[in-house]
Amino acid sequence: MRILHIDTGMGWRGGQQQVLWLLEGAQVRSLDQVLLVPEGSELARRATPLQRIGRDLSGLEMVHLSSSSERILSIENVRRVREAARSVDLVHAHDAHAHTLAWAAQKMTTGKFPPIVVARRVSFPIRLLGRWKNRQPAWFIAVSEFVRRQIVASGIPPSRARVIYDGVRVPSELPERNERLHRRRELGIADGEFVLGALSSLSPEKLLDETVQLLSVMPTNVRFVLGIPASQVSSPEAVRIKRLAEQSGCGTRYQLMGVESNADRLLQSLDAFVYLSKSEGLGSAILLAMANGLPVIASRVGGIPEIVQHERTGLLVDPVADGWNRPLVAAVQRLQESAEMRHRYGTSGREFVLEHATSDKMVARTVALYEEILASGLEESGQVRS
Repeated sequence: MRILHIDTGMGWRGGQQQVLWLLEGAQVRSLDQVLLVPEGSELARRATPLQRIGRDLSGLEMVHLSSSSERILSIENVRRVREAARSVDLVHAHDAHAHTLAWAAQKMTTGKFPPIVVARRVSFPIRLLGRWKNRQPAWFIAVSEFVRRQIVASGIPPSRARVIYDGVRVPSELPERNERLHRRRELGIADGEFVLGALSSLSPEKLLDETVQLLSVMPTNVRFVLGIPASQVSSPEAVRIKRLAEQSGCGTRYQLMGVESNADRLLQSLDAFVYLSKSEGLGSAILLAMANGLPVIASRVGGIPEIVQHERTGLLVDPVADGWNRPLVAAVQRLQESAEMRHRYGTSGREFVLEHATSDKMVARTVALYEEILASGLEESGQVRS
């Protein structure tokens, strides 16, 4: 089986992490793979070691999309997709622009084109172009049941839309108390402080101003640590959030830090994970927090309630209701006052991830779908190579 993966992102977000883990897991399963990514992208850099052919492993073939301009959707890139698709059994488009490139390459191809699988991770409404693309034969991987329902509502047959949760790598064991205290001190956290935190990009749908507002009304022994992509630490939005925290009187208790491969170390320094968002397909950062044994407070939006089970793995709050800040403060206070509740929610969350959302399970379910598609012979626009 030979798979063409397309990802058009230049930076590093949850979607790119899932692609990398899928590449690694599929390589171990002896799949031949081609990765089509923008030249200079973060995924291209991190996937480079997979190009080396090791014993019992096939090397990853990497092809670069043109990134000479801001428009990834160019005729040149469509041609590169079309060329790469000639030698594969299946095309997996990992974002909306990747879907557009695959769809356009399919339209420009005379004869057969490989089956297309489209990953949809976001909970935004599917607009006109998306509905137009969705009229063409393809299979869809939804990151949650919430997203799957959106896909089906856009006109996709239910049998062509499957739910595969994001996966995360679960630490084999959590740090003992002394090691945890050491990590907290490395971050400048004083003994006795109650530490909230989040992993997030600085995108508009994330309610980061609300985390500042939350901290401003909490006792002075409550701290908030926001882990963001290292590339965004000096961005105008990061500077704005720091300034807002200072203006709100909690600048010394609101900490931003760049996160690359040290997410587990940050998470294991927290007492609770707070994830506030206007919309969310699922929330892979939440799964990572749960894998690290943290209780979660999160917005009741999108696919989040599928993984944060209210009063079992965490607490949900409604970000659109009037006065929602009061339930949020109350949720933090409940966790701050009860170490038993924090432990119970954290344990249940870790069990949920181990059962439903590890990276190995994500890879296995995705590869199983590839095999089903290629065995079914139902894809109108292509066929399996002999």
